[in-house]
Amino acid sequence: MEMEINLQDYVDVVLQHWPVVLAVFLAATVVATVASLVQPATYEASASLLEESYEFVDTPRLSSRDRTVIKLYPTLVKSTAVENAVVEAVESSLSAAEKAPGALLAMVTLVEDRDNPALFQLKVRADDPNKAVHIANAWAEQYVQIASSLQPSWGPQLEVAAQSLESAEEALAAFERESGLGVTVDLVDDSDEAPPYLLLGPRGREFEMKALLLAQHRQARDNLLLLLNSAQEAKGARGTIGDLPLQLLSEGLLDERGQVLVEAAGAQDDLDTLISLLRREEAAFSDTVDDLALDVEQLQAELVDDKLELERLVRARDLAEGTYEALRNQAEGVGLFEPRTQVLGEARGSKLIGPNRELDIVLGAALGLAGGVLAAFAVHYLQGIRTGAPAGPSQVDGL
Repeated sequence: MEMEINLQDYVDVVLQHWPVVLAVFLAATVVATVASLVQPATYEASASLLEESYEFVDTPRLSSRDRTVIKLYPTLVKSTAVENAVVEAVESSLSAAEKAPGALLAMVTLVEDRDNPALFQLKVRADDPNKAVHIANAWAEQYVQIASSLQPSWGPQLEVAAQSLESAEEALAAFERESGLGVTVDLVDDSDEAPPYLLLGPRGREFEMKALLLAQHRQARDNLLLLLNSAQEAKGARGTIGDLPLQLLSEGLLDERGQVLVEAAGAQDDLDTLISLLRREEAAFSDTVDDLALDVEQLQAELVDDKLELERLVRARDLAEGTYEALRNQAEGVGLFEPRTQVLGEARGSKLIGPNRELDIVLGAALGLAGGVLAAFAVHYLQGIRTGAPAGPSQVDGL
């Protein structure tokens, strides 16, 4: 025989045992209400941040469509380094439990933007609305500082390199002004090429002039020695003054000095007088040659030192310039990949995310009602077993 389901029978069971339904309903509602009231409130505040690198456009190695975003935040945001910095920053507003390692990390959630990989949000949940805002903003600020500190700071290094380059250039310029080496000197004539000494500086020009003067004195001394030897040979051969090459006295410094002129030499009484005169003049020129030779040797040594110093200063300048350029290029290259982190939006307020007391009470009441109905059927079934009668809803009236 087929059993027919009559909805009225079930309703009758519920109505018959309505005290049970009501008791379970009220109990569940009270429990849900108390639990909702006892459960602490949770507030959430969020801060928005942006962390991205430069976009490469028309570089030799990267096409204009290439875009590299360096994302530190997936691992750095929820790190003990940031947590420790935040604890130190907001220590006065935290409880002892919240200061424990890992406590604040459990309160922070990272939410990435699906459309922009450089954009993300920090969400902080706390039992106090102001605390949630305070922690969210502090977390964002400390993260930006730590992320920035991870990138190399080229400013101080470039400043030191620039100062070294400036000092090297000033030292080189001062030495060039003092020594004249390396300085382009205005030409003294309209010729296309400057005399060599013009590029040697004051000491170089002095060296050139004294070297020329030394050569002239040596030539004059050599002429006197040649004429003196000729006079001594003529004396031994019983020759006369007229047999001597007196024209040697009319060359260079001998003629300019005017101490022993051709006419004066030819007017001497005998060879002995002339030889004595030539010896005195040769001795004077020899002394001058010795003095000039010492001066030239000293100037030459000083000029070599100047040139070595100039080369050293040029190398120092070139080294400082190369160091500065290398650091600048390296800084520019790293700067292409350096993340730029900034806080787009601070947490201005927080929202209550739990508990939802109204919803909790409604859900508790609904569950209580359903439980009461089930309890009514359970009681009805048990009563039927005790009386030996069928326990179906159709036997409600027979009970």
